[in-house]
Amino acid sequence: MRAKNKTIFDDFELNGIWWLPNEETKYKGTLIYSNDGISLKIIEERNPFNGNKLPIILGNTDKGLVTLIDGFVSSANKTLYTSEGSINISTIKLVFKKFILGERYDTLEKVKFDYLKVKFTGLEWWYLADPFIYDHEKGGIVLDMDTFTEFNVRVDSLDAFIGSSYTIVESSKMFFNKKLNFIPYIRIKPDEPQSLEWYEKVIWNLKNLLVLLIKSPVQIESFTANIADFRSINIYPRRLEDKKDLNLNWVELEPLSLPSLKADIDKIFNNWFDSRAKSTQLLYSNTIISEHKMMVEDIFINFTKALESYHRDCTEQGTFIDKDSYNSVVEKMIEAVEGDITNDLKSKLKATLKYANEFGFQRRIKELVKDLPEKLNVEIDVLRDRQKFADKVRNTRDQLTHYSDTITNIFNFSEMVYVNKLLRILTMVYLLRDLGIKDEVILEAIFNDYSNFGVIKKINEVLVIN
Repeated sequence: MRAKNKTIFDDFELNGIWWLPNEETKYKGTLIYSNDGISLKIIEERNPFNGNKLPIILGNTDKGLVTLIDGFVSSANKTLYTSEGSINISTIKLVFKKFILGERYDTLEKVKFDYLKVKFTGLEWWYLADPFIYDHEKGGIVLDMDTFTEFNVRVDSLDAFIGSSYTIVESSKMFFNKKLNFIPYIRIKPDEPQSLEWYEKVIWNLKNLLVLLIKSPVQIESFTANIADFRSINIYPRRLEDKKDLNLNWVELEPLSLPSLKADIDKIFNNWFDSRAKSTQLLYSNTIISEHKMMVEDIFINFTKALESYHRDCTEQGTFIDKDSYNSVVEKMIEAVEGDITNDLKSKLKATLKYANEFGFQRRIKELVKDLPEKLNVEIDVLRDRQKFADKVRNTRDQLTHYSDTITNIFNFSEMVYVNKLLRILTMVYLLRDLGIKDEVILEAIFNDYSNFGVIKKINEVLVIN
């Protein structure tokens, strides 16, 4: 496989000549891309890089032009060789956050692209795309792109279009063993060329959206851009994790797949990027992606934070009285004791009273349970008494965040396993509602979910609140 066809999860090396922008001296070295990061190893008599920060290093390799971005000198070890004398040789290791394969940019300001396309793991599941169908008349498999649902959404908050894209790739040149692979992407095209940092923020937001819709961990597999003369370049960020196998099922995905959501896809994308629930989006996505290696208690904390953040950031009623009325009350309270207290105590009172008008955590959980779709409150026994449920969730969180012998009525370990599944469902409901998706579609996505078969029954068996 050529280096330019490799994904973010592939290890490879590039041998070449490297130099700093606007400098004539060049160095031989090897760029290594692996789980250990992005490193460039150079052997010289001395360390030629003054200072640790290296915004850009340029390269000409056996696989193409390279721009290394945001690096520093990791180590510069000297080795002494003795043979008719001695020489000092420095093995210099430079580490970078990302690199571009296919073009050289001598300044960061020039690293801008007209558009970029991204391959996510699991994207073919969301597209529900299988363009290869059996043609009875022709007696074989044919390509029929009418089965592929396309979209192109204008996202106003980004001043950009986001849409579908795909390529058909031959896996063999031999006619007797020729295979075609369908590779779907998401294409991002802003009104004006944008920096790599801008694209990265959009890509991470898209990844979090797909985690919600696919209901499974999603990873960035590759991103590429076309530049002048229709040349293609690949961007490789520092790899943060190994590739995961997705255990998905057509049945569980169908309600939230692109074909099912096509009528509302403009609204969904705009609502996602314009949402006030950014903290909840991030907490939910990070938890789904990492829960396989998280402790049960940490998963519980994350989902409770996500729900609390959602209620604080997105609901209209989160205070006991309106802001102006409360400010007036606080002023009267401070005036009533002002002559009898020190300035330090006065400052402490103001700081304490600043958030006293806001609902506490237990109240927020209770309000969120109250506003759930009725079917959830009917099917899940523990939600019928939202006061007791909210009390136990609050008590458990308090015990986990600041341990006390006096806190009772908390979830034990086995209960926490299933309350986490329930909290995940509740968070998903509110994030999907935030996108403008109707309750009937959300409920179908929950109760038709293959991975949820038996889970709600088990929740009812385990989570009994006295």
